[in-house]
Amino acid sequence: MFNAIRTDGTDLPVAQQFGNLIASELYCPHCKLAQPVRERLLLVLLDGELYEYVCARCGASLGKRTVTQTDCHKRPQ
Repeated sequence: MFNAIRTDGTDLPVAQQFGNLIASELYCPHCKLAQPVRERLLLVLLDGELYEYVCARCGASLGKRTVTQTDCHKRPQ
């Protein structure tokens, strides 16, 4: 298992390294290429928010992502 080393010298577990990963491009089956995506808010839940990834070229839905309440304040603006 690989661990990232933080600037203070402590290791960060692998699961936490990718916990807040936000996609910039995903494969679109309609375009048959990796395309830039837009993140669209679908639902505001009690424990977080549900987002949908939409192809920027054709508008096809490419996936979903749930951001938990603790991750919501960490999300870049």
